[in-house]
Amino acid sequence: MAWKVVESPYGSRKSIGYTKIDEDGKTIAITKTLKDASAITSSEAVSGGNWTRTYKEKVSDLVAYEVTEVRPIPGNPIVEEKIDEDGKPIISDRQLKEAATIAITEVISAGYWTKTESKAVSDLVAWEVITARQVPGNPIPSTKLADDGVEIDTVKTLKDQTTITTSETLVAGIWKKVSKEAVSDLVAWEVVEGARCSGYAVPSAKVAGDDQVATVASTLNASSAITPSATESGGTITTVEKKEVSDLVSEQIVTSKPWLDSTEYSISIANVIPEVFRAQIPTTNDSSYPGRNSFDADARDA
Repeated sequence: MAWKVVESPYGSRKSIGYTKIDEDGKTIAITKTLKDASAITSSEAVSGGNWTRTYKEKVSDLVAYEVTEVRPIPGNPIVEEKIDEDGKPIISDRQLKEAATIAITEVISAGYWTKTESKAVSDLVAWEVITARQVPGNPIPSTKLADDGVEIDTVKTLKDQTTITTSETLVAGIWKKVSKEAVSDLVAWEVVEGARCSGYAVPSAKVAGDDQVATVASTLNASSAITPSATESGGTITTVEKKEVSDLVSEQIVTSKPWLDSTEYSISIANVIPEVFRAQIPTTNDSSYPGRNSFDADARDA
């Protein structure tokens, strides 16, 4: 296929002009001109309250449309609302702006967390996105089972980071832990976990180094209540070990196994020299052979 570019009687190529409405309601004026592809240079500029960009729309290897789009900037705000995971509404305000005019900020004021972000559209233009929601949020409760069958109750609440104090308590057998999961520089999830400390023993078995089967019972307990020990009774050795879980709580590991002497194997080479003659074999040093005795020399010469 061959393209032939024909000049109009007025000495210029014909252009196609039309408009369309952008997502924020602003009008985009578009001009398309068929040209030699090598003569088209992509560019963009923000000037006089307008964003102008020129780009190439390929038609063939040699020919393309030069497309120029012009629209006002900043654009109209686009307000959206959605519900966050804790049930609180998030208000979002998007506006197309010159990227250099957008300030990235985050503040907590009057019970609202407000964050301003920049989401790039081009090298010069971006969406300014302002989101706002209440803090603290609604508590989100959940429950899960630990390995020992004990229920762990968890409550998560989105809060100002400065109002969250991490802690750990063990009162009347209830282990409670407060931790922090950062969301931003100012906001975090406060995570409160609670569980009964002395749970059920989790049984298991393993084969020890002497090929004896050892039974193991693991239980979560207060660290202060666990005393490491090793005892023997009725041919069974029982050991109690402590594996730290936190400052107040540890895993108590009780291992029981039969008490048998370990089997040991060795290899020896019998001395073939009769015992009565061993003490009579000379072992004087021969200076002519450093590092050897006279018995070695005789054996070598033989």
